[in-house]
Amino acid sequence: MRQVAANAGMSLSNLQYYFRTKNELLKGVVDFYFQKCEKEFEANLDASGNDDVRQRVYKLIKPHLVYGDDLAEICKIFRELWGFATRNEDINDHLVSYYRRYAKRLSEEFEYLSFMPDVIPQVISLLIPYFEGYSITSTSVSLNAGQVADMLSDITMSILEGTIGEGSSSV
Repeated sequence: MRQVAANAGMSLSNLQYYFRTKNELLKGVVDFYFQKCEKEFEANLDASGNDDVRQRVYKLIKPHLVYGDDLAEICKIFRELWGFATRNEDINDHLVSYYRRYAKRLSEEFEYLSFMPDVIPQVISLLIPYFEGYSITSTSVSLNAGQVADMLSDITMSILEGTIGEGSSSV
């Protein structure tokens, strides 16, 4: 906490006023990052209001694959946070809680796109882990973010339309 306060150019007591413990500080880092992601998510939704279903799916997916210049730093932070989460139940619970809210919010956007709401958990179970893994490994795959977004959009549309589904041999 002393080192964080010093790096932030503030007194330890001022830092501890806002973050009483290291766990609260770590949760604050998680919340800061996720609030930023949520704002970007909402802005992308506002911009895609008049799109057809396929375009809307693409616009739900692509922003999760393309981050600004912050990507490398964000990935470092989250690798550390997930590392803490393996040893700290409080941080783990906070991260799990965020991802559940995120899954619910993303599910809401897919609900109106499908005539079969029971397939939405399949879409969410595909996309969220893919987004998180892609943020770390994107520089080592041969397709660019647009190509990956197209591929994931096609797969997502197939799931939503029921041409790929639970127990299907097409996957």
